[in-house]
Amino acid sequence: EIDMELICTFRDVKRWATVTVDCPISYEELKSRMGLNDSQELEYIVIDSTNDLVGENDSLDLINKFAEMVEDVDDDLVLAVNEMLGYHAKEFVREGEDFFDKCILLPEVNSQRDLGHHYVDDIGISNLSKDTLESYFDYEAYGRDLDINNQGGFSSYGYLEVQ
Repeated sequence: EIDMELICTFRDVKRWATVTVDCPISYEELKSRMGLNDSQELEYIVIDSTNDLVGENDSLDLINKFAEMVEDVDDDLVLAVNEMLGYHAKEFVREGEDFFDKCILLPEVNSQRDLGHHYVDDIGISNLSKDTLESYFDYEAYGRDLDINNQGGFSSYGYLEVQ
């Protein structure tokens, strides 16, 4: 599990200077890294960011909130939500700080059958033997029903469940 690190490249639109920094970062620090003094104003756009999660015109406040929100979150979970729901910094921040508490990534689940197995094995119909379950339980149909009723889905990183 690797925590998400947000790196952004900012461009000063008046002077065309660019700088790449770890976020969160203060406005003062960003100005300093751009080589500006206290009296100079900074107008910027974001020209690049980790996995293009930040928009060109996102505010520094939004970028910093997003960076703080994801700093202790597995990057695969962030990228799975981005892939499945199309979320970028703005949508993540709009969902609120506890959004990732509602998300579960199951990296070992890559099919509806796997999903059915995961739930049955986790929730357990443990008084039945594996052989009995294999013979009488349709894991794939169960997994399909679980998948249909979930906001997430199958991503490159595993199955994303959003509660």
